[in-house]
Amino acid sequence: MDTVCIGAPGITSPTDLIGKAVGSTGTGGFAYTQLNSCLSSAGVSVDQVKPINMKRSQFVGAMTQGAIKAAVFHVDDAYTVLHAIPGTTILNNEYATQPLWWYGAVSVLDRYAKIHPYLITRFLTAMVLTDRWMVDPKNKAKVLAYGVKFTQEDPAAVAAAYDFIIKGKLWELNDGMPAESVNFTAAEMARLGEIDKVPAYTKVVDATYINTVLKKLGRVK
Repeated sequence: MDTVCIGAPGITSPTDLIGKAVGSTGTGGFAYTQLNSCLSSAGVSVDQVKPINMKRSQFVGAMTQGAIKAAVFHVDDAYTVLHAIPGTTILNNEYATQPLWWYGAVSVLDRYAKIHPYLITRFLTAMVLTDRWMVDPKNKAKVLAYGVKFTQEDPAAVAAAYDFIIKGKLWELNDGMPAESVNFTAAEMARLGEIDKVPAYTKVVDATYINTVLKKLGRVK
């Protein structure tokens, strides 16, 4: 996960958040899930803080005004926050707190995939090749240039995000769907009340298409 939990000035640990207002997008939202990850890294539960529901785009303003004392940001936004609000602190890197978290995946309707299997495998092939291209050190300058061009963000923020992703090995180079990660994430979502029950791995994942791709491209470490 390319997300970090940031504490407002004076907050240096998740334990400092007990009894204080924190940014959230509401139960079931990704920011809520990651807020739990941040708190649990120090043995704090969400019941011990005061989640304030708002849009993710409102987190920075709310923290600047002192309305919230912590929130979870993607690393490029985190870079901006750390430089815009003196005294803010990274409380934890989410990928370190939840190393098994299954961050995301490519989804497709079964009926569409069965009719267009060639299109699905071509799409996945392009994604795998792109990820492998992005992590190659010789392509870093081009990746950063594309990042700045298409996000219009501060080049320093884009560079910081790239370095963070490379350090955490966050771009998947193969299939990215190990059963232990999918099952762990489902169990966590059930615990937090975001889903009603934990589904079987095979009900979530169909590796048929990506296996076809990796048979052609080969797996890498």
